[in-house]
Amino acid sequence: MQNEKNEIIILIIGLILIALLLYTVQNIVSPFLILFITLFVLYHYRYLDVARKLIWLSILIFFIWILYELRNILLPFVISILLAYLFNPAISYFENKNIKRWLSSLLVIMTLIIIIATLIILVLPPAFNQFNNLIYVITDLTKELVIKIKDGSIFIWLEKYGVPTNLSRDVIMQQLTPKLELLIKDFLNAILNFISSVSAVITQIINILIVPFLTFYLLKDFVKLKNLVKSWIPELYRKITIDYYKEVDDLIGRYLRGAILVAFIHGILASVLLWIFGIKYSLVLGMVAGLLSLIPYIGLLISLSLSLFIALFSGDPVWLKILFVLITYGVLQILEASVISPNILGKQVGLHPVLLILCLLVFGYFLGFVGLLIAVPTTALILMSVKFYFQQKNT
Repeated sequence: MQNEKNEIIILIIGLILIALLLYTVQNIVSPFLILFITLFVLYHYRYLDVARKLIWLSILIFFIWILYELRNILLPFVISILLAYLFNPAISYFENKNIKRWLSSLLVIMTLIIIIATLIILVLPPAFNQFNNLIYVITDLTKELVIKIKDGSIFIWLEKYGVPTNLSRDVIMQQLTPKLELLIKDFLNAILNFISSVSAVITQIINILIVPFLTFYLLKDFVKLKNLVKSWIPELYRKITIDYYKEVDDLIGRYLRGAILVAFIHGILASVLLWIFGIKYSLVLGMVAGLLSLIPYIGLLISLSLSLFIALFSGDPVWLKILFVLITYGVLQILEASVISPNILGKQVGLHPVLLILCLLVFGYFLGFVGLLIAVPTTALILMSVKFYFQQKNT
């Protein structure tokens, strides 16, 4: 026991000295060198529990760093794995109908390519034009609003509707104007960042071109790869891991496939209805509505507000255009709640509305828009994992 304590003390002193040495030569230090030194020092003490934990922790941190550094290179593989996971049930269905996996995989990939190519050729150009026009409209309206604030005409207009001039001037000048300037600045910076990242997007497109090939081979050999991964799992943990995967697949797989399809239908219906009612930029508004439909409550509020704003400038009579927008989103919500979601999504992920709003706020705060998109499935997965843990513990 005394020898073990002495070795731990020596180990700690050695790690401190190595840390000081690394600090003095930090200009040439890399994660590869740090991992090598860590393993070199701790390997001799691997019989100690604390040393083994430090070794695995170092490997885990290094693995996370590698994934982060290679994120752009790994992106096509991540997309391909996700697509293979989403379309595997369809391939399995065809396989049960005595259609070879390679043939059904090829047909699915070709169909997906045709759909994406059609969207790029037919939908993206008009959507991009509408988006450009929308930016110009917002910019012009902002300039006009600033001019009216500076010359005071907006206060005279508000006074006609019973709003005191002093009150409106105080609210606009002290509360609204600074926030409006900050909002415009952030909006313009976002556009500039998007334009400046076009070259990076083109570079990524080159990588994404290999996605169909990767997806085909992953779909074709999905069952073999799944069995291979199972064989890597130690026999002691194999059953519980397989049971956990089935739970995750039932929850996340169903949600992802259903939510994406529902969002696609939602976007098409929104675009068509807004176009029929004569609302400007209906294609862009529909695409936004479809994307934001993945975010409960908040997505509806944002897309509805944006559509109502555009309706104000979609021609006379304005009140009728606003009514048409409200009818559009009302019809969409009724169809989605009573027809689309029950038949496609089936049983929901089962989050209480209060918990749902809380997870949206938390994920949105830390991860922004991406956090809002992944908040629901991630929270559902966490709750399911906790429930699964206690079920296994009690059995």
